Amino acid sequence: MLKDTSTANKKAAKYWPDAGLITCGSITVRCINTESQDLLKTKTFEVNHQDYEDPVIVNHLTFEAFLGDDEALPKMVDFIQSTRNITSGPTVIHCVNGVGVSAVYVTAKAQIQCLEKEGACDVYLAVQKLRRSNVNFMLSQENYTLCLKLLRCYLNNQDDYSVIY
Repeated sequence: MLKDTSTANKKAAKYWPDAGLITCGSITVRCINTESQDLLKTKTFEVNHQDYEDPVIVNHLTFEAFLGDDEALPKMVDFIQSTRNITSGPTVIHCVNGVGVSAVYVTAKAQIQCLEKEGACDVYLAVQKLRRSNVNFMLSQENYTLCLKLLRCYLNNQDDYSVIY
């Protein structure tokens, strides 16, 4: 989750418990572990559906920084890199509206992978392609600029690209 709930839109539904459990219809979500490290909070949930015997374990990662702050950029790059190491099951990335900061995350992560594989990336082309699937994808210039700043931060921390400012 890419938005601190304390600054999030108050209409956004909180679908997890901070501790204990919550029940929504036939689904129960129990918080079984919480860890905090700098700007990253990790919670482990056990999700049960009344019609199924086996629970599903969900790792919920929250990046808790305001991304307009340049000091948070290295931490966001670390967050993107850490989510690449999750190997079990699908990964869902979201923010409050699904097209703002999550669009930045998706674009930056894909472009970092391009840089590692091909040594080059094209942010404009990537956003253009993604907007064909979702016309609301990355609507603001601020989010596009944030994506470029994240990539510059990533490149500035790589030995091979140490001359890029």
